[in-house]
Amino acid sequence: MADGNASPGAQTSERSGEDPVSIRLALLESSDQISASARALAVSVTDDLVSHFDITANDEERAPFVVHVALALARAERHEPEPEVPDVVKSEVEGFPAELEYVRAVIAQCSAAIGSPVPEDEAYYVTAHVCALARRGAE
Repeated sequence: MADGNASPGAQTSERSGEDPVSIRLALLESSDQISASARALAVSVTDDLVSHFDITANDEERAPFVVHVALALARAERHEPEPEVPDVVKSEVEGFPAELEYVRAVIAQCSAAIGSPVPEDEAYYVTAHVCALARRGAE
């Protein structure tokens, strides 16, 4: 509409044109599950990881990864405890030392950026996402 007041139907159709990552992050932010800063940092971090590891993934495949990172950052901002990483996940991820090392460095940068420590164990979950996306892209 010319006056800038779009009808609810128009807003829905505009939103349906958004990518799955943006839609999910907008829902999390509008429901106060993540902050705007966690949202922006999650997109930046995941873009960096996808680029660094030369991962080919569409937005639908990337969405769970970006959402996980955003929620992890939000938990760190709120100083909430991180769920314990199962030994089987640690064992699997430790088979990818270069990926784990890089993700640990990124997690440290995130901690500095948000001014709150992101639990070290989060690197295992993020690395698992990276490896899963890389494997999916290689198939």
